[in-house]
Order: sequence, then C-alpha cells, then structure tokens
Amino acid sequence: MAKFGKKSLERLETLHPDLKIILYDALQIYDFSILDGLRSEEKQNKTFESGHSTKQYPDSKHNKSKNEDESFNYEISDAVDIAPYPIKWPELNNQTSKEYTKRMGEFYRLAGIIQAIADKYNIKIRWGGDFKWKFDGPHFERVVD
Repeated sequence: MAKFGKKSLERLETLHPDLKIILYDALQIYDFSILDGLRSEEKQNKTFESGHSTKQYPDSKHNKSKNEDESFNYEISDAVDIAPYPIKWPELNNQTSKEYTKRMGEFYRLAGIIQAIADKYNIKIRWGGDFKWKFDGPHFERVVD
C-alpha cells in the first residue's frame, strides 16, 4: 500500500482539510507525490516569474484559504500540486510521442481519481488540466462559492 513520503506529508499539512480528505483517499488507489501546498510570498513570486503560475502573491490559491466559518485560524492552501509517483515529467522534446502520451495519461488517470473522490465527498474542485489559459496537470484547487 502506498504512503506519503516525508516531504509530501509536510506539504499535506499546509492544505485545507477538504484537500487532505481527497488526497488520503486517492493514495489508497494511486501512488503520487505532493509537490506543493501553501506557498510563501517569495516562493509564489518566484513561481510567477518562472512562468509556472499566472498569479503573483497573494492572489494564488496556493497562498491561503478563505476561512468564512472560522473553523481554523491558521494559514492553509486551497490548492495543491501533485504528480504520479515515481515522477517522470512528460517532455515531448526528449521522448517519442508514444512515451509522452503514456506519461500524460498518468496525469489524466490521477486527475480522474481525484475528481471522483471529490464528488464522493461533495467537495468542489477544479483541475489545472481544465484551465483554458494553460494546461497545469499537477494542479488541483478547491472551488469556494
């Protein structure tokens, strides 16, 4: 049975409780790593400058959650970045089309699992693979009405 590594567990602790529920359930089905949760101002701005985010601090869902019901009083993230384990990034430049498609398929498979579990718990999420402005396969975020 898969389990989160030390870094993944540290990142997991920075997430909104709804995301934690989804990720723990998903790990029983598919092995993956947590790449990012709550981001500091410095990290968010570096991520923006590198082109890996379209938002500067504090506008990213990685920066902190809105806590309307005051059920917690610490900063947490409404977004998480994850990748199938072991991590093998799909890069068309260095792989055949067949290898690239297989690697991308792992992200799509994981996304389907995450979305199905979110539906099970009636938690609204959005996958970065569905963004119109950029494909962000590792990204998932809570949708807060």
